[in-house]
Amino acid sequence: LDSFTWKICPSPHIRQTGLSLMCHMAESWLMFRIWMDFETLCPRRSSPN
Repeated sequence: LDSFTWKICPSPHIRQTGLSLMCHMAESWLMFRIWMDFETLCPRRSSPN
């Protein structure tokens, strides 16, 4: 997920400023969306099939 971070914050200086928090939030949001999409596309088998 580091490549995703560098796409948003290509500069190390920017990463060290307040924007670094925004980058971290963006990473968490992306992972959350991926997890939600996975849960939606591949729901846990709670019922016998």
